[in-house]
Amino acid sequence: MRILVLIFTAIFITGCVTLPMKVSQESLEGNKGVILASVTKSGGSDVWFYYKKVGDSKVKRMDAVGLSMIGVPDDFPNDKNKQGRVLAFQVEPGEYELTKWTIYDFHLDYYKYISPKSIKPIRFTVRANRVTYLGNLHVDTIEGKNIFGAPIFIGGRATIRNNYSQDIAIFKKKYPKLSNLPIDTQVHPISGWGE
Repeated sequence: MRILVLIFTAIFITGCVTLPMKVSQESLEGNKGVILASVTKSGGSDVWFYYKKVGDSKVKRMDAVGLSMIGVPDDFPNDKNKQGRVLAFQVEPGEYELTKWTIYDFHLDYYKYISPKSIKPIRFTVRANRVTYLGNLHVDTIEGKNIFGAPIFIGGRATIRNNYSQDIAIFKKKYPKLSNLPIDTQVHPISGWGE
C-alpha cells in the first residue's frame, strides 16, 4: 500500500509542472524554434532543470531520465560520471530563462527533493526555425550520512558546460530530419549554479 501511495504522490507532483512538448522528428510546427540541451546527473533518481518564457508564469521541466517503467534512458552509456539524455523541445520564439534545478530522490520507503534556496536565472533567446543549444546541464549530488550512518543525498552542485560535439552528434542521430536546422549556441558556462 505504501508503494502505491508513493507512486500516486509522484504522479500528482509531476503534474504540477508542465512537461515540454518533444520535437517531432518530422518537422517543426509553424514558426517555432527548438530548445536543445543534454540534461545529466550523477546520483539521485532524477535531476530536473526548469525553464520558462520571460513574462510567463508557466514553468516547464527537462528531466535527465524521466519517468520510465522499463529501464532508464541514457544517451551517455560510456560515461560513468553521468547519466541522462539529449532533449529537444519546440517552443514559440522569444526570450526564455533557466530558472532552477531539482534533485529528485525516490526509494521504496521515502522520496525527497533538493533545490537551491535562491538562484539567478539564466536568459537565452529562441529564434524561429532555428535550434538554440544550451549546453550540458549537469548536477552532481553531494552525499552525507543520516543518524544511522547510512549514505543520503544532502545537496547538489549544478554545472553548465559546452558539450557541443557530443550533444549535437546525438541530436542529429535522434532527430535526423531536424539535423539541417541552423544551430545557435547559447551556452552560459557556470560551475556551482545556485550555490
